[in-house]
Amino acid sequence: MSLTQPYDESALLKRLQTNTHEGFQELYDRFAPTFLRFLISIVHNEEQAEDILQDSFLKIWLHLDHFDPDKGRLYTWMLTIVRNTAFRTLQAPVCCPLEESTPEAMPFIYLPIDLIGLASLVELTLNTTEQCMIDLVYFQGYTFQQVSDEFGYPLGSVKTWVRRALQKLRDNV
Repeated sequence: MSLTQPYDESALLKRLQTNTHEGFQELYDRFAPTFLRFLISIVHNEEQAEDILQDSFLKIWLHLDHFDPDKGRLYTWMLTIVRNTAFRTLQAPVCCPLEESTPEAMPFIYLPIDLIGLASLVELTLNTTEQCMIDLVYFQGYTFQQVSDEFGYPLGSVKTWVRRALQKLRDNV
């Protein structure tokens, strides 16, 4: 296996289904470095990024049977899990600098995300359907198609609800 060569996604998926250890090792070796760089750019802390990466790959491992190659690429599906895991990890503490200084010496305090008003903005601005759509798509990582399939809503309606909800949020910021 050469990680510098393009990979055959369907062959990798077959290896994951038939020989889970070797297939998953290839999956990890191929994508972990890219995901780690992505996470470091988000959290700005290598140790925390590594923890999020491990949590993400555990979720990928446990939910691999939910991946549907007809709905998208494996990389995109995994990146969504990695991004959502990072987002959920960062939801509790939001860093705010106390004073301007060099990045290495900058002190931080941690504030819950509700303190910046995001939860109340969504609650006060959006109707129940729009709140549900924003929660599913942006906070839980569903695709529009998954929301449509799972809840029986027409795909166009899901997209419209999300678009309207985002517009309302933009207008109220």
